[in-house]
Amino acid sequence: MKLSTASFFARFVCLILIILVTSPIYAYDELDLQKLLTTRICNDCNLIQANLDSKNLNDVSLLGANLRKANLVIANLRGAELIGADLTGADLTGVDLTGADLTGADLTGVTLSGADLTGATLWMSVLRNSSVRNATFNYSNLKDADLTGANLIEVELVSATLNNAELEGAKVWYANFENADLGRANLMGTEIYESNLMGSNLKNAKLIGATFYQSNLNGADLTGTTLDEEASPVQGQSTTRLCNTVMPDGEVTNKDCSR
Repeated sequence: MKLSTASFFARFVCLILIILVTSPIYAYDELDLQKLLTTRICNDCNLIQANLDSKNLNDVSLLGANLRKANLVIANLRGAELIGADLTGADLTGVDLTGADLTGADLTGVTLSGADLTGATLWMSVLRNSSVRNATFNYSNLKDADLTGANLIEVELVSATLNNAELEGAKVWYANFENADLGRANLMGTEIYESNLMGSNLKNAKLIGATFYQSNLNGADLTGTTLDEEASPVQGQSTTRLCNTVMPDGEVTNKDCSR
């Protein structure tokens, strides 16, 4: 019996689908993976979903590499060059990125629990909707970074630079921003709960709709910030501490120095 063109095409498509479903699919390029592990230089490589769990990759060069959904759990990436890399959806639990350069990297939706990014450069990086718990960003550069909607839980950001960063709608719980630079940062609608912002610079930051609850703003500079009636530091009974704090109008308040 002679098959019609349509019937033949349908059977052909079904055959291809069966082959794809039953065959293992490796999103990454095996040659690229071997190149990384042997030469430690793999710029613009395809490492999508690559398993790099616990790998020692300190000082590697991965400029512009595609590491979407890669497994980098407990990997050593100290001093690594990841400028412009795509790490969307990657698992970076416990990763060591101390001193790494992630300028312009895309970390949308990544998991950074327990990660160490001390002294890392994340200028203009994207961490939208990322899950960051118990991670360290002390002395890191997050200038112009996009952390919109990120969950920053128990995060250390001591003396970090977040000048002009986007934190709109982020959840900041139990975080430590002591002496951090948040000048001109966008914290509109940000939920700041039991966090330490002692000595932080918030000059000209956007704080409309931001919520401060049981947080420490002692010695912080709020000069030129935009605050509305929902912002707890200036309206009603506040659970947030204000001592030697520079308010939006430039006046210093010491109302909570005794508690």
